[in-house]
This record gives sequence, C-alpha cells and structure tokens, in this order.
Amino acid sequence: MRDFFKTTKFKILVAVMAVIIGVMVYSLTMGGYSPDSSAFFSIVLEPFQRLSTAISEKVSDGIDTLANAKDYREENEQLKSKLYLEVMLFHTQSLKIFFVISFILVVM
Repeated sequence: MRDFFKTTKFKILVAVMAVIIGVMVYSLTMGGYSPDSSAFFSIVLEPFQRLSTAISEKVSDGIDTLANAKDYREENEQLKSKLYLEVMLFHTQSLKIFFVISFILVVM
C-alpha cells in the first residue's frame, strides 16, 4: 500500500482532485455555480456520457433479446405461417386468373 502513494498514478489522481477542488472553490467564491466551470465539465464529461449511453443501450438490447427470445421465436413462427398462407393465396388466385383467360381464349 505504501508503494501506491509513490506511483505516478497516485500523483495524477491527486492532481486531478486538486483541479476539481480548485474549480469548486472558485465557483463558490464567484457566488455559486460558475458557467465557465459547467462548460468545462460538460466538454470533459461528454465523451464519457456518450460511451456510457452506448454501453447501456447495448446491454439493454442484449438483455431484451435474451429475456424475450421465446416471444420472438413464437412471433417469427406466426409470421412465417402468415406469409406461407399469403403466398398460397396468391398462387391460387394466379391459377384462377390463368384458367379464366385460357377459357376465354378457347371459347373465342
């Protein structure tokens, strides 16, 4: 544990905390919330917000897929059956039209 306090990571962490505390003290001395510091933080934190949003959406989609897999499979089977019936109906109607046209041509 003592070695951690001597590492570069610890020094960077202390420097970042010092900057954050400095911005907080500055905003307090300026009468509260400072627009400059909010703009700075929004610029710095925006990539992290986008990343966390993207990760959250991917995880949510994955969980949804796993949780509703049975429902999706059943819906897929229903749609396949419906499509098969529609194709068969189309072929039946096409044959009817073909026979009607053939009959008309034979009669003429």
